[in-house]
Amino acid sequence: TADGNEKVYTLTASRDGTRPKHTDSRLSGLSVAGYELDFSPEKMEYELTVPRGTAHLDVSFRTADKKASAVCEGADLKTESPVVTVRVTAENGTETVYLIRIRWAEETSEDESDASEEPPQEPGKNGWAIWAILGTVLLTGGAAVLFAWRSRRNRTQGKTGETGSKQEEK
Repeated sequence: TADGNEKVYTLTASRDGTRPKHTDSRLSGLSVAGYELDFSPEKMEYELTVPRGTAHLDVSFRTADKKASAVCEGADLKTESPVVTVRVTAENGTETVYLIRIRWAEETSEDESDASEEPPQEPGKNGWAIWAILGTVLLTGGAAVLFAWRSRRNRTQGKTGETGSKQEEK
């Protein structure tokens, strides 16, 4: 160029009029629903920890080239050491494989847990128990106070000879 900077262009031509096939066999996106996966197109292996007993993972992916195809295998976690494989094939047959190695989350047994820890409670469960006990105490106490008041009133009225109904009539 006139300013001294060199530019390089690549041009591919063929005599029979066919175009060269695409060679990009990478993914532009890879994710697992409900989990964080730090995806990079150049990183081919990942590790994911899931709760023991998880039967299936929802794996989503997107190819970098629209002419490439991709297949996911192993999302049904049927083995003890499952591996999810996403195989990407470029238009020219070039293949790239992405692996997600699954690890089962460690479960703590009751023997390993701290004996001083209280087991988790259902929200509100203790609150209802406290209110039930408090209500019973109040009802019982209230009944006792009412009974004592009526007994004293009846004794007092018995001394004067008046009854409750006569007092209301006055």
